Amino acid sequence: MKETLPNINNATLEEIHTAMYDSPTKNGYIQLNAMFFLLQDTEKEKVAKASLIDLRTLNRWIKLYNESGIDGLIYEKRPGRLPIIHNKEAKDIISYPENPQKADRDHWTLIGLHGYLKEEIDLKCSYSTLVRKVPINSNLPFISELFHPI
Repeated sequence: MKETLPNINNATLEEIHTAMYDSPTKNGYIQLNAMFFLLQDTEKEKVAKASLIDLRTLNRWIKLYNESGIDGLIYEKRPGRLPIIHNKEAKDIISYPENPQKADRDHWTLIGLHGYLKEEIDLKCSYSTLVRKVPINSNLPFISELFHPI
């Protein structure tokens, strides 16, 4: 198996050094620092150990660097898990506790609201997610009772 090393033609040491210090994140700095040392003929094992990563990760960084140069190592924050309840749905959900008559009710409990929404609008979230999403509002006594037990 041929050992993969960073392509020296992708950037000069000065360019990598500048990009390291201009990197907006710690991860980007660490990745560029690893290429900086590899291009100075430091052993991959030593670079991996100093970067607190395994060789597999270092090889992935080398591949990114060889394919895209410095830009391949600029670390960008990626979005996390997509929301289960979107803003429009949240506004619709909030309208139920504010107007219990909409569902032929006099009042709501959160458990009752969760069960109703699962059946009526096919809500795909857990009870605890609903509790986090419904704002604590003094106009909604069932919510204040939940957080201030009698």
